Amino acid sequence: MNDIANLSLEFIVWILRVALVGLIYLFVWRIFRTMIRGDQNMPVFVGTNAFLILQRPGATLLPRNKVYEIYDNSVLGRKSDCAVILNDPLISDHHAIITKQHTVWRLRDLGSTNKTYINGLQVNSETALTDGDIIAIGRVELRLHLVERSK
Repeated sequence: MNDIANLSLEFIVWILRVALVGLIYLFVWRIFRTMIRGDQNMPVFVGTNAFLILQRPGATLLPRNKVYEIYDNSVLGRKSDCAVILNDPLISDHHAIITKQHTVWRLRDLGSTNKTYINGLQVNSETALTDGDIIAIGRVELRLHLVERSK
C-alpha cells in the first residue's frame, strides 16, 4: 500500500514538473512571437503619444487595426517617403499632413484630388484633431488615438 502511495506522489510531482516546463516554453514562445511579428492587438507606445489605427483599409490590402505612430509633420499618402503609406488609387502621393503645435494635433489637406475628411466633414483648412476622430482619405479610414502621458 505504501508503494502505491509513493508511486502516485511521484507521478503527480512528475506531471507538475512537465506542466511547469510546458508553461515556460509557452511563455518564451509568446515573447519571441511578439518580438518577431508584433502583436497587432497590443501596440507598443514608444516615442509618441499619437497613433492612427486603420479602420477601413479600402484597396490597400493592409490589415484592419494596423497601428501607425504619428509624429509632428507626418505625411499621409501613397509615396514611399510618407510616414503613413496607403497604396489606394484614390489617395494622392502626398495627400495630407498631421502636425503638432504645442499640445494640439492638426490635419491639413495637401491639395489632394479626392479631399480629406474628419468625422465626415471635408477639411478645407488646417483643422484641430481630437482623440477618436475618424480621418478619411480615399476609401481609407483611420481612427486617431491620443495617449495622455503622465509627467
